[in-house]
Amino acid sequence: MKILHKKFVISKVTTEYTKPADILMVYENDRAVEASVLYEDEDCDINNIYVAHVNDVVKNIDGAFLEYEKGKVGYLSLRECKKPVFTNRKNTDKVCEGDSMLVQLIKEPVKTKNGVLTANIQFTGKYVIFEAGTNNGVRVSKKISDNEYIEKIVADMTPLCDNCSFIVRTEAYKVSNDIVFSEALALKNKYLDIEAKALCRPAYSLVHKAINSNYSLILDIIENGDEIISDSKELLEECKDAVDKYNYEVNYRYYEDSLLPLYKLYNFEGVLKEIASKNIWLKSGAYLVIEYTEAMTVIDVNTGKCIKGKGSSNTFYNINLEAGKEILRQLRLRNISGIIMCDFINMEDNSQNDELVKSLKEMAKTDRLKVNIVDMTKLKILEITRKKVRERIILKK
Repeated sequence: MKILHKKFVISKVTTEYTKPADILMVYENDRAVEASVLYEDEDCDINNIYVAHVNDVVKNIDGAFLEYEKGKVGYLSLRECKKPVFTNRKNTDKVCEGDSMLVQLIKEPVKTKNGVLTANIQFTGKYVIFEAGTNNGVRVSKKISDNEYIEKIVADMTPLCDNCSFIVRTEAYKVSNDIVFSEALALKNKYLDIEAKALCRPAYSLVHKAINSNYSLILDIIENGDEIISDSKELLEECKDAVDKYNYEVNYRYYEDSLLPLYKLYNFEGVLKEIASKNIWLKSGAYLVIEYTEAMTVIDVNTGKCIKGKGSSNTFYNINLEAGKEILRQLRLRNISGIIMCDFINMEDNSQNDELVKSLKEMAKTDRLKVNIVDMTKLKILEITRKKVRERIILKK
């Protein structure tokens, strides 16, 4: 189904399922597909840039543990740390205990696991992604297949690649190279300013505060023609500040109705109830069972109340296809990541299993995060991985 313009609905609410929070719901074809919950008494550190103190270097795992805020420790892979920026005097590029260095938090702490840090600071623009400390040159989105365009944009931007790299995003193909080059230069200058600022700061300093998770989600998937709706003038203004600098043609709407609150109109509580539920019913009468474990998420597909055609291979295939589509939606809606194991209804025809995997791979492309539909195991369990950036949505009362 073709996706019409998306709606981003954001509101300050307290619901049956959450304590006070700024809640963002993303709707495609009037159905919620993504959500973000930012609690008023909590702060989001993802993508913040710090001067961190190296507490420990562990050679056998080729990594180090750095304290980026007092009491907050993150893991840094030394394999990916090619050209770190130290704020203490050194005569080597080797990371040593006691060093102070510039890092970015790329994964938040999850339960007992530390956060993940990188020395390769990254900024995402509308047309390009900038990454410091790497020598990957200019790479172009795989969705752009125009070889002549690729050669030209790479030639134009290569002079900027001094101790940094760029990825040209799909959106860049729609505008002139000058606009893309200007954004790339602006992102690089932004980094250089932060680096200069960091050299004057002590360890545990926050040198750049990233936008919060709600606005980050908006920027990840917003397109021209989309609509942002809020019943809070403050939130709507903050959305405009975050989005307008990227020159998107977006419709902003302030909602006022004392009789029907915005979160009721868009059924926030119904969506939150769905996120909190273990069982998800499908139109066919079948249902999903979603279970979280420390190592992975396990999803089981059951025929449930689906009686019509039960026992037919085509019926099982159609149920599995419907379930697969809903599984991918639930991954986005709940922000489930890591390893996901899906136990579909067993189909004897291997060609149908192959067709199911092929269909899911195509549907997974709509996700803003990388989803890898791996394959069916011998036990007919489908393996899926989804890039882990933030913790899945956890509703707190």
